[in-house]
Amino acid sequence: MKNIHPSAAFIYFIAVILVASFSINPGIVVISVMGGLLFYGMLCGNVSKFMSHIAFCAVVWIITMFINVIFSHNGVIIILFVNNKPITMEAFLYGAAMGGMIAAALTWCRCLSIIMTDEKVMCVMGGILPKLALLFSMALRFIPRFRAQIKKVTEAQRAMGLYQEDSVIQKFKSAIKVFSAVVTWSLENAIETGDSMRARGYGKKEKRTSFSIFKFGKRDGMVIAISLALLAATMGAMSKYKFYYYPVVSEIKVSYWSGIMWTAYLILAVMPVILEIGACVKWKFCRSKI
Repeated sequence: MKNIHPSAAFIYFIAVILVASFSINPGIVVISVMGGLLFYGMLCGNVSKFMSHIAFCAVVWIITMFINVIFSHNGVIIILFVNNKPITMEAFLYGAAMGGMIAAALTWCRCLSIIMTDEKVMCVMGGILPKLALLFSMALRFIPRFRAQIKKVTEAQRAMGLYQEDSVIQKFKSAIKVFSAVVTWSLENAIETGDSMRARGYGKKEKRTSFSIFKFGKRDGMVIAISLALLAATMGAMSKYKFYYYPVVSEIKVSYWSGIMWTAYLILAVMPVILEIGACVKWKFCRSKI
């Protein structure tokens, strides 16, 4: 996905996240979670970082599930009573599906943040909404710089003996000092950025040209067409195959529409892996011809 055109990647992520964020069908939730984790693991390349993300998703899933169980008491099958309030199997399953949906959406959004860099965001949105694209790319660039500056100021104050950690109150005061210094740095940096942009002619009414290193090819068009076709098939089949949790959980039926829905979304979710495998096979084939 890193080698395709930014517009094709953006449309793909919109398609897959749209389904992952608004469907609590158990089959769709499982496919969303597994496909997102598989893609993130391929992009991450770091086992500890990947495992920390899995732990984060597990915490989100558990919290969401128990919040629904505590506040929702709908359903027929009662597991037990807590303070004279029923804990139902339907609420438990609905919370589990909702937690999985949130975890899947967060995973796909993290993959989106890795693929869609500042240059790609500017390429996609620069021609349509240039000011919004510039603001968005600057915000994405500012977040890691802000974190790096916090780390730098903290280490500097520790080296000078100004960062006290003997008690909770001292830690809080030291953190406030670091935050104040970094906020001052960010304001100065914003002023310098504004002056630099003004010196380069930003904001003038004359039409400016733009340069992009990304070229739209046949493969990018195929990715867009396949993504939209799979999204349409998934949404169309989803409207025909209804799944509900209240008042009782419906049966998971394998039918014509459910087969189309699960198959289409499965292909959509694993499309990045298919593209990566295809690129590796093509690269090895080309090397064998040398």
